[in-house]
Amino acid sequence: NKVKAILDDNKKFEKELARSATTKLSSDIDSILAQTENVKDITILTYKTEDVQTDQLKELSDRIRDKAKSIAALLVSKNDDRLSFVCMVTDDLIKDKQLHAGRIIQEVAKIADGGGGGRPNLATAGGKNINKIDEAIVKFKNILENS
Repeated sequence: NKVKAILDDNKKFEKELARSATTKLSSDIDSILAQTENVKDITILTYKTEDVQTDQLKELSDRIRDKAKSIAALLVSKNDDRLSFVCMVTDDLIKDKQLHAGRIIQEVAKIADGGGGGRPNLATAGGKNINKIDEAIVKFKNILENS
């Protein structure tokens, strides 16, 4: 069946594309980590990108966790007319600063007319208002400054 073959090819192509995007993000990890800031003795990282799916952002957050100690990160991707957010917090900050990625991401996503949640160490959210990406990042930094 021709239609099925085309759909199968399309799925393979999408998987390859996702794999290459993940590989590119992984190879950029050192330059991404070079963008960290310190806020009240917490290392924070905010990273904006485009056309990267939530699963790929989660993989990137795992790589950040592997390479950096004691960090809170917000990764944001603009995908067409939606935003994808991933928030990652290392275990020491959960324990010492009572940070909770799930609670942080709820407040951040709210800025962009979205919502989400998750565990203390990893949370995901979506946002409908792509024009609020910078405001959402500012909100993330404000939450950490006031923690």
